[in-house]
Parts: sequence; structure tokens; C-alpha cells
Amino acid sequence: MVFPVNGTSCPPMTMQRACNKQGCPIDCTVDEWSEWSECTALCGGGVAQRKRGRTIEPENAGAPCPEQSETRQCNVDACNADCDLLDWTDWGLCSKACEGGHETRVRQVKEEQRGNGQCPGVEAPRRMEHKSCNAFDCSNVIQDSNRTLLQCTAMIDLIFVIDGSASLGSYGWDMIKRTSETLVASMQGNTTGVNVGLLVFGGPRTAEDLEACTADEQDVAPDIVNQCGMHWVQHLTTDIAVAETSVQAMTWPNTTTLTSMAIIEAKAELINGRQDANSVVVVITDGQPMSPIRTGEASTQLKNDARLIWVPVGIKAKLENFRSWSSKPWEDNVLLIDQMAELMTPYIVNELISTICPLVQ
Repeated sequence: MVFPVNGTSCPPMTMQRACNKQGCPIDCTVDEWSEWSECTALCGGGVAQRKRGRTIEPENAGAPCPEQSETRQCNVDACNADCDLLDWTDWGLCSKACEGGHETRVRQVKEEQRGNGQCPGVEAPRRMEHKSCNAFDCSNVIQDSNRTLLQCTAMIDLIFVIDGSASLGSYGWDMIKRTSETLVASMQGNTTGVNVGLLVFGGPRTAEDLEACTADEQDVAPDIVNQCGMHWVQHLTTDIAVAETSVQAMTWPNTTTLTSMAIIEAKAELINGRQDANSVVVVITDGQPMSPIRTGEASTQLKNDARLIWVPVGIKAKLENFRSWSSKPWEDNVLLIDQMAELMTPYIVNELISTICPLVQ
């Protein structure tokens, strides 16, 4: 390069121009995934979805955004499915203290059936099993004592439901009343013993009262004593002396036989029982109820909460009803007595006590 001397000036010696004018690349960024949504179907296959939002848009050829939503299959089980059962429980107490009873074990439902799926009933063989126990004579229990009758010492909430219908006749009522007095006196009370109650039932005397007592929908509740013939002689109590006095004072309704309502009343009374005590309801009757259908329905409801024992006296026909209404096995919970005259014999009374009570002395 020659610098000018009195000559022409040199042209510009440097030049600048813009370059890399494009922006720097910015990659896409996204949020964390949301929780999975609820399945679109309860069964038969549906989909669940989750999403995530975009926090920074990609620019200048930056990395593109990843997927912002995902789906997956769910509830692929068939819509019609049978129920799922838990394992068998341990064997329970023997149903009878002597003369041969049964221990019972059950399976509860773990998951209910779906759609048209099936589930065995509470008393079905897949959910209830029995085995024999205490196959010895009740006389062995009291052979070393001065007593002729057993005493119940179990912790049970016990309700006697006593038929007071006109079909008994005065002799039949006298026998049932005396038997009730003997049975209550054979209970050992206190907080760890028997909690006993007693209901005497008759029924309506007129068609109007029958309608009032059995209507499915009622604007006004019926008078359960005067219209329906339900007489609570003694509500549940562990004071056996008080219960004995109440039973001795009970009177004969001498009306019809509204057995279904008596069972409903007994079920309601169990609310006053003890949470840690087994519940037992004993129905002593001399005839078929006014409505076998309603009695069956009431019995089914009661058996969800208590053991139901039937004592038909002098009934030869339709015993299958009592067997279906009773708790299972019916052999332990239906005690047929051929004649009223047998009720007060020590053998029958002990048979009643051992049937009702799993622990005796």
C-alpha cells in the first residue's frame, strides 16, 4: 500500500456488512403431565386421557414440542361380571349348646356383580357352610346340679315374639304365657349376659284396621297397639327381674295373626341392642300368619340383622314356610312342638333354651 503524496486520496480501506441476522433457536418447553382423567366407560373398555400445557413456543428452528396429550385404555373388564367373594370366615359358635347344633362360616362379597352378572345369595352353599357340633344330651349339663332346667349365660340380645291370636284358645294362651315366664326366668342378665325383650302380637280386628296396618304408603302411621295388635310387654333389658314381672302381667290380645308386622317390630327393637352381642329373635306361634308372603319378606329382612328361630306349636301343615323363613340351617332354627300340652315339660323347655342359647349352665 502506498500513501498518497500530493495525489488522490485513498479509497475506503474497510467495509462492514450485517451477518447472521436470523434469531437464535429457542426450544419448546412444556409443563408436567396432569393426572389421568376418569375412564369414559365403567366397563367394556374406555379411555382415560392426560394433558400438559406448552410454556415456551419453539422459535428459529428450535426443538419442536413433544406430545401434549396421551390416552390409554381402561375398565376393559366385561360389563356383565359375577361378584367376587372374600375368603371363608372362621367357624362361628355352635348354634346349640347341646342336643346337636351347627357351626357356621360365611363368605362376604368383595366386589358386587356388574350388569347381568350373578351373585349367590347370603344363604347359598357358595357363601354359607355348616358343620355339626355339641352332639350330646342337655341332661349332661345339669346332671350335677339340683336344677331341672338349663340357664342361658350367653351374651345375646334376645327378643321373644309371642302369638296372642284368638286361635290359641284360653288353654293355649295359658300354656304360651307360662312357657314365656319360664324362658325369661332362665336367662342370666347383666352387661355380659342376656338382654331380653318380649312382644305379644295379635292383629287387626276390622278390614279398615288391616288396611291401615299393611298399606305400603301411609299418610298417618297406624296405632300399632289398638289397630295392629302389637303389645311390647318388655323392651330390651338386662334386668331379668323386671322382665319377669312384665311377662307375668301380660294379657291375651285374642285377635288375628299379623305376624309380618311383629317381625318388623322386632327388627326395629334390635336398634336398642348391644353392638358386640349376637341378636336372636324367637317366634312362638300356633298358626299360619295372615299374609305368608309379607311374613316371608319381613323374615328375609330380619335375617340380615339377627338369627331367626320359629317355634310352631301344633302345626302339621305348611312347615316348609317356617323352614324357608328361619335362619339356616333350618334344622337348628325350627323347633316343631306337636301339642300345647308339651310346652311346659322340662324336656321341651330345655330344648328351647339350648336352641336359643349357645352357652348354658
